[in-house]
Amino acid sequence: MDNQDRREIPVEEPIDRKEFKLISAAETDRGREKSVNEDSVLALEAESKEGVAYGLYMVADGMGGHGSGDEVSQRVVKFGKEKVFPYMSELVKITDDKDTEIAKAMRLIVKDIKEDVWKNLKKGGTTLTMALVINDEVWVINVGDSRAYLVKKDGGFKRITRDDSYVEILVESKAIKPEDRYVHPDRNIITKLIGYDFKRATGQHTPFDFKEGDLKVSKVRLDERDRLLLCSDGLWEEIGDDQIQKTARQGSSQQAAKKLIKMANDKGGRDNISAVVVSLE
Repeated sequence: MDNQDRREIPVEEPIDRKEFKLISAAETDRGREKSVNEDSVLALEAESKEGVAYGLYMVADGMGGHGSGDEVSQRVVKFGKEKVFPYMSELVKITDDKDTEIAKAMRLIVKDIKEDVWKNLKKGGTTLTMALVINDEVWVINVGDSRAYLVKKDGGFKRITRDDSYVEILVESKAIKPEDRYVHPDRNIITKLIGYDFKRATGQHTPFDFKEGDLKVSKVRLDERDRLLLCSDGLWEEIGDDQIQKTARQGSSQQAAKKLIKMANDKGGRDNISAVVVSLE
């Protein structure tokens, strides 16, 4: 059953509690068929002086067909660790028009990441799914087909992101059935990326540009023991949403992340596999 068949989960009111604790795990694996792992992951948490829990989470899926995919994804995560995470201590202080200001900041962060890649690398491409969590509030932005899911403790499940991919366009236009996305011959074609576009006919690597203002920033809330999952297509394409929904809430964050990756490998592991699981405790 695809995301479109699942019930929508409304944004809920803030939880009436004073303390929040974020517990996460970031796991990545080469898979069974790839010789190099071009995925990169990041999971960082801290607490402000005012007692606000916050975290930065990333999954970047480097593209081998573009050359140096591992270098680009690593560069993106490095930027997140060194530049974005320290900046979050300022974002947690925002109170006026919070959703608008954080969405604006996230789009600017993607712009800075894109330009940092262009400045330091000459080829390669990557997806990026990034989540900023402040207490029980979550903001997500994505470029490409790495995903974010909300996994509710009561069984609710929601795909937060929209894939920037050719098959997503086909599904939305009803040209193919939702389940056909997993087997379509062009399922690896993405319509947006960070880095460089590679033209096989000419062998040229040209900067891939897009308007950050067009990127959607989604907002969800976490209840206690809800989970946020970020993953590469090596996970969701291999095992599907039904198995993700069942498995992502099992055990600790680390146990869930490791089990998801094992399941993807057991199903074939045709691609690199990454999972970042975040729990609100």
